[in-house]
Formats: sequence, structure tokens, C-alpha cells
Amino acid sequence: MEQTTKYLGRQTNKPLAASELDAFNWDEQMMGTRPPVVSFETDEFTHICPVTSQPDFGHLKITYRPFERLLETKSLKLYLMGFRTRESFDERLVAEIALGLFKRLEPVWVEVTGTFKSRGGIRLRATKLLPDPVGRTKLAAKEKKPCTR
Repeated sequence: MEQTTKYLGRQTNKPLAASELDAFNWDEQMMGTRPPVVSFETDEFTHICPVTSQPDFGHLKITYRPFERLLETKSLKLYLMGFRTRESFDERLVAEIALGLFKRLEPVWVEVTGTFKSRGGIRLRATKLLPDPVGRTKLAAKEKKPCTR
């Protein structure tokens, strides 16, 4: 099956939504039965702090185990570029990126870690893993507890 990408090899600087990311199918016959764990890293991730309106700079690492779809790198760059003018807290952006990739790629799992430059001498690192087995367990336990109020 021949696959085409919308952005690779084409000139564009338009930021993308997660739903617009280019993905292509893993070819089992050509490359083996299981896709490898894939990792992307950038130390040029930026967004705007919602409190100070100053830019936040960070290192972003995205790691995932594909099920069938692989992520095309240029579209990932365009997707991450869209955060440069967005106001949000670091933790929320890490979770949003993980969820967007999880929905678009439908991998076995995805992990996104953001390590952000120091502010006031404190460096922040946030990690989101999906599917979240701990979160699902806690939510299920919470739903089964009777309300005592």
C-alpha cells in the first residue's frame, strides 16, 4: 500500500492540531512483525506562562510503542510549533500532547516528558503516560466507593 504525507517534502509553516498529524502504517511484511519503540526529543519546545506572559523553554521527550501507525517527524515539528504562542502551565501541556498523540496514533502506549528551565532556582519535570494504569485503577476504586457525605 502506497502512503502519502501531507507535509513531508512540502513547504509549510502552519502549526497543526493533533488530529492533523501525519501518520503512516507499519509494513509488517517489509520490516518485521513488531514496530520498535520510537522516541523523539527536542530542546526547542516553548510556550507562554499564563501567569507572567513570559516564554517557558523546555526539553520535550516523546516515546511510544506503535501498534500500527508511525508518526511522521515534520508534522510533529509543526504540531509542537503551535504551542509557542499558547498560554498554559507546563504540566497541562505535557498531558495535552500525550493525549493528542494517543488519540491520533492509537499506540500501545505513549509517554511524554517535559523538562522545563529553572524559574526561581526550581526546574520542573512533568511526565504523562497513556494508557494510565494507575489513574484507571484509582478512578475505578473511587467509583465503587459509596458516598459517605
